[in-house]
Amino acid sequence: MSESTASRSLALALADEQRMLQEGAAFLDEKCLLLASTMLREMQAYRRVRAQVTAQRQIACAALGAALAEHGLGGLQVMPAGALELRVVPRRMLVIGGGIIGLEMATVYSTLGSRIEVVEMLDGLMTGADRDLVRVWQKFNDKRFDKVMLKTKTVGVEARTDGLLVRFEGEQA
Repeated sequence: MSESTASRSLALALADEQRMLQEGAAFLDEKCLLLASTMLREMQAYRRVRAQVTAQRQIACAALGAALAEHGLGGLQVMPAGALELRVVPRRMLVIGGGIIGLEMATVYSTLGSRIEVVEMLDGLMTGADRDLVRVWQKFNDKRFDKVMLKTKTVGVEARTDGLLVRFEGEQA
């Protein structure tokens, strides 16, 4: 191949690359082309969805705060919103509600060394899940928890200097 052919093909390649950059594309390497316009569209879609989720989360948090205050539980740290942000693993933890998310957090903190108690106002854990699977889960995880109180309702929480005083009503209160 002559030097003029190599120079011409290099000039054409540079012209193609310049045109692509002007059109919103760039080569990442010899095999990958990044389309800036596609990436910008994806980023804009992500930002829209993120804004919607943030707005919905704020509405949900406000509703949860109002519901807690209505039941005399205002000012509590609500899990799992802050569960993964705890800087210290608590020595003891009460999980109010025996649903899937609460029990997941209970299992995580039990593994980290916390002593766990669970209170559930209904007559079983993970209501709505297959009862046979729940029994298997309970058998496997029963030793993780100090106490599981079913058919027991949380009726009050009082902040004290030495911790929280929680009042219950029901069969296992």
